[in-house]
Order: sequence, then structure tokens, then C-alpha cells
Amino acid sequence: MLEYRIIIKPISYLLFIGIFMFACDRSSSTNGDNGNDPQILMIYDIHTHASIKSDSSAAPLVEQLDSFDIELNIVMPYPKPLVDFGGETDNLESFFSSYTYKFKLMYGGAELQPLLHAVGCPNAFTVENIYPNGYTGGRPLDELMDKMTNIAFNPDKWEPEFRKRATNAAQSGKYVGFGELAPLHYSLRTDHPYITYPVNHPWMLWLSDLAAQYHLVLDIHLEATSETLGQFMDLLEHNRNTKIIWEHAGWSNTGITTAELLSQMMGENSNLYLAVKLRKPETTERNAAHPLDETGMIKSEWLNLLTTYPDRIMVGTDVKYWSSDISLEEEISGKINAIKKLLNQLPTEIAQFIGSETAKSLFGL
Repeated sequence: MLEYRIIIKPISYLLFIGIFMFACDRSSSTNGDNGNDPQILMIYDIHTHASIKSDSSAAPLVEQLDSFDIELNIVMPYPKPLVDFGGETDNLESFFSSYTYKFKLMYGGAELQPLLHAVGCPNAFTVENIYPNGYTGGRPLDELMDKMTNIAFNPDKWEPEFRKRATNAAQSGKYVGFGELAPLHYSLRTDHPYITYPVNHPWMLWLSDLAAQYHLVLDIHLEATSETLGQFMDLLEHNRNTKIIWEHAGWSNTGITTAELLSQMMGENSNLYLAVKLRKPETTERNAAHPLDETGMIKSEWLNLLTTYPDRIMVGTDVKYWSSDISLEEEISGKINAIKKLLNQLPTEIAQFIGSETAKSLFGL
């Protein structure tokens, strides 16, 4: 079982202090609220979503991304809790087809995730269990609940379907990874699903091998608990050739994924990558995992993490295009400027790795 101890990659104490003082001095010279640094850093945002509507167009989104120095987005379906193959990934592919230089896709959040949820969830499938904060979608879900239960009781029947979908996706060459997969996803609001299945489920281990075979990554959304961390270690150790991204570093609903714990895990698992997401820490647990202190400065333990492993840490804003009534500019600006303020406090070379170079290397871009 993973222990809660700090293991810091060997680094000179004096060098660490020097980097910290340099970063603090550098942060004081940045341009304030707009989040921009005098030296423009191009951003590769490796974790985004899009709620495509009938009046949506990719063209204005491309313009907005350019205005915020975002060179590339990796887009993926939302992690779905129920088996209802509605063609979400196909819709994303069609929508962004004219802008493949700007958008890359992941597969599985809408097609593989529900099957994993069905075979791995220990609870009964009811609307109340999957949407504990309420469901207002308007669509009756009883039929889908029955389907989930059928899959749960007949996993052998559905495993070939799981493998076929994953293999076809891997062989198609259309995708850079499998995601967003959410072995533990908390419901935080109305219509926000609760999803659970073992991170080390046999189907996940098989998927890890498939990803390694086709040089794809696994994109994991996982709330950290003592149980899920042990399972996650099993997945990481199963195939060291599989690159696994743990999304939403800097955001934790349990408070467990502190910089110290992440540093330990990065030191023990060379195939583990992180994607940083910044939001206002509204709870004690989230504040414990947040990279910035109350003054907006990088916490010393986070500075150590970022400067020790810049070649395995990236930007993943979790921005959701067209998911609400606010404008594209508002949706992007708050999330990307928060990231820029973090990067602006880092030495330029470190910031460039985290902002784009690590993603380029990992995804072969």
C-alpha cells in the first residue's frame, strides 16, 4: 500500500532556494490580471471538453484560442456514466475536422467508460445513486439502468464489445489516447454523475496494454482515497510502457493529492504524468492540494514538484466549451489566465516544458 511520505528527487538545497527566489522575483514583474508574461508562452491544453450545439462553430473558438496563445487543444468526451452510445466522439471528430492542426481527440469517455462503470460498480444502478444531487435531464433513465444491470450480470458477453471498440479506435490512428476515464468521479452538483469502478479492473489492465502497443496514453480522472491510490499503483506498475496522465493535479476533493504525495508518486513511477488544473479552492481539502497560497504565490512544495518533473507535467484546464451561457472568451480566460499566472512564476525553461514542450514530446506533436 502506498505510504504517505515525502520522497524528493535529489536536488541541491541551494539550487532549490535559488530557483524559488528567482521565481518569486519573476512573478512580481508579470503583467497582473491578464496573466500574460512579456515572453509569450504558447500553451498546449491537453484536457478540454466541448458541448457542441446546433449553432456552435469551431471558427470563433480557434480565434479565441489564438488570442490566448493556446496553440493546441486535446478534446475528449465527458466521462459518461451510462451505456448509451450516442456518437459523441464521432460528433467531435466531425466538428473539428477542418482544424486538425488545432485539435486532437481522445476516445473512450463516451464509449468505454460506461461499460467499465457497468462491470465495476459495486452498487445498484439507480438514478439516485448515479445522480445523488439530482437529475433534471428530462429523459427517462429506467431503460438505461436496466441495461447497466444486464451488463453487470453478463460481463463476459460484453467484454468482446469493449475490446472491439477499443481496438478499432487504437487502429484507426484518429486518437492520441483513451480518455477521459474516471474510475472514481464524484457528483458535485445537479446532473453531475457519480461513477466508480476499480482502477485496476482487468479490463483497465488490458486497455493499458493496448495503449502501450499503439503508443497511446491513458487519461485518468481519479479522486484519491487510500483504496484508489493502491489500485492506481497496480495500474501504473502493470505495464511501464503505458504513459498514464493523472488529470486535475492541483484540484482534490479529498485533500490527499498534495504536492508531497504527487512528488512521491512521480519519483516511484516513471510512466506517470500530471496535468495541472487551477480553480479557486473553495474547501479545506481543495486548498490543501492547491498550488498557490492565499497571496497567489506558488507554494514551496509545488515549486519543487514543478521544477523537478517539468518533463512529465502539463497543462489540462478542463475547460468546457459551450457548456454554459457565458461567452467563449469568459470560459477560456478565467481558466487559462490562472495557468499563465502559475507559469509566469517559473523559470522560463521550466514554464516552456510545462506549457507545451512536455505535451509535444508525449503525444509526438
